[in-house]
Amino acid sequence: GKPFLFTDCRVVDSSGNDVEPGVRGELIWRGDLLFSGYWQNDAATQEVYKDGWVYSGDVGYRDEDGDIYVCDRTKNMYISYGENIYPAEIEAVISMHPDVLDVCVIGIADTVGLKGEVGKALIVRRPDATVKEDDLFAFFKEQLSSISRPQFIEFIGSIPKNSVGKRDLNAIRELYGNEEQ
Repeated sequence: GKPFLFTDCRVVDSSGNDVEPGVRGELIWRGDLLFSGYWQNDAATQEVYKDGWVYSGDVGYRDEDGDIYVCDRTKNMYISYGENIYPAEIEAVISMHPDVLDVCVIGIADTVGLKGEVGKALIVRRPDATVKEDDLFAFFKEQLSSISRPQFIEFIGSIPKNSVGKRDLNAIRELYGNEEQ
């Protein structure tokens, strides 16, 4: 949608330069109606406020009409072959598979090649589903570009969540992110 009244929004690259419409970048905000900072945490406030702009940590883009779309979080992004990979987009595709109940994609170190990081899909199967890794890799090949296809799959019982029901990415990375390849 459009930014709030009295609020400016930009989409910037990692150097803080505006990107063209349709190009993903970090959403930054400026205006009188934004929060004034983190409660009793000046260091965290200084980390997100730069030159009067709040760096949200959200990845998104602006279309030709000026509408803003949020795609993912910068902390979730990983880099493979020098390209930014956004797990939310991959998860949306994988979740369309009829045997997948839930999915979480994380970047793990590529210890075999020179890719930097590769994707690992943590898959929760639907009850009574018998889908195997080969079936999902074939599905990935049909649905995802070669650079965004997860290289590894692990079937798990549930995606770890925090106390408010959101994915606990720290726990997920600790449990599943250091696998030997």
